[in-house]
Amino acid sequence: MTYHLYYDQQCATCKEFIRIFKENNIEPILKDLEAKVEGFLGTGAYRWEQIDLTNEFGHPSAFIPMILIEDEGSRKLFAGGSHEDVKRNQNENILIFTSHEDGIEKLQEILNKN
Repeated sequence: MTYHLYYDQQCATCKEFIRIFKENNIEPILKDLEAKVEGFLGTGAYRWEQIDLTNEFGHPSAFIPMILIEDEGSRKLFAGGSHEDVKRNQNENILIFTSHEDGIEKLQEILNKN
């Protein structure tokens, strides 16, 4: 199982997600949206990658934190959104959290299942 965490260093929920990964002895691939990436001018490479993921999965939000979960050819997106997004979501490969607390709770559930 591979986890790609799109985050910003100033984001409180992102910091909690990183802490939860550490508590569970899981090393996610950290993708700081403000980081400079080799071969890309300036910052923003991971931001574009994140936006591409939202388009690929058909999720209307590019909030952070966002996690791409990959496992043997299977891909799921764990992303923030609204309660309305949750109601409208028909893609079983998109898992949506609606608040800081909801995100922490659902991330724990995801990690406990895997």
